[in-house]
Amino acid sequence: MEAATESTTEDYPTNLTIDDDPFGDDYTSVSEDLFYYYYYYDVIVLILRLILCVLFVSASIFLAIVILRFKRLHTRSNIYILHMCFLHVFVYTLPLLYFIIYVMIRGHLHESAFFQTLSTTLSLYITIGFLLGVDWFVFARKPNWVGTYDRYFKYVLAFVYLIFILEWAVAFFYSRVYHLVVLRSLVFSIFYILYITVLIVLNILKRWLFLTSASKRTEYAFIVSNITLFSFLPLLIFHTINEFTLHVSPYFNLFMHYLEPVPSTIALGHPILIVHLLGKENKYFRMAYSKMFKRSLRNYIDDNLDDSSDRGNDSSANLITETRIDLNR
Repeated sequence: MEAATESTTEDYPTNLTIDDDPFGDDYTSVSEDLFYYYYYYDVIVLILRLILCVLFVSASIFLAIVILRFKRLHTRSNIYILHMCFLHVFVYTLPLLYFIIYVMIRGHLHESAFFQTLSTTLSLYITIGFLLGVDWFVFARKPNWVGTYDRYFKYVLAFVYLIFILEWAVAFFYSRVYHLVVLRSLVFSIFYILYITVLIVLNILKRWLFLTSASKRTEYAFIVSNITLFSFLPLLIFHTINEFTLHVSPYFNLFMHYLEPVPSTIALGHPILIVHLLGKENKYFRMAYSKMFKRSLRNYIDDNLDDSSDRGNDSSANLITETRIDLNR
């Protein structure tokens, strides 16, 4: 009896683990399928990104041409939008320029130069979008300040560009210092959150703002500012979650990888929405779109897109919130 007991005890496996459980569920094939389709998913996403890039860049180029072509659209708000179009196109063409330079100098260009330039351009783009909304709100509330500000408007824009060029130069010089790179990203995130907070406050205050007829005509500027800033919010949330859950699970990381194209598309694809909004909210943009596509303008026979004066549209000069700006100055 004792021998039999010893025999069964010795034969019993003592090194069983959870992975060896013969009655457990087998997820091996599921995980293999997830990682197997990883490559094909990336290829499909890359093709879709290229197609969408063409559409997004075309929208920004089209809007820039429209604003440049017609004098009546040379307003302060539209100049902000024009600069945003240029920056948006640059964001999408930067990877191509970087690749060409990289090939020409045979790989002696550090990738930090690309990422520093991209982050600076995006930050400048968001900043100009923020200034567009603040500009409209301030002069909708204080229209009598317009004349004074118009004289210094181009210097304000030049100053903003100068600040970001200096920031880029400093960041490029210290691009190998890891702590400064992290600090730079943190500062940009803080400024973005600050922009969003201010814009939310302005949206609340707008409820009690008395709008003149001229302010209502240019209200699209405030809407464009909102679209621009809030379109980047899902991307910020995504990267924040991704950063704090980096080591949670390989399957969760894989899920985040599959999800990444969605906030990225929302962030950089909003110019198509802006083009649609401008045509819907402003009759001069509708006229410009029709003229660009050779459509009839008989419904706008009393208006002239090439007229650089807009003072006849209001009963008094103090209702003017924007004047035409000479782009050649």
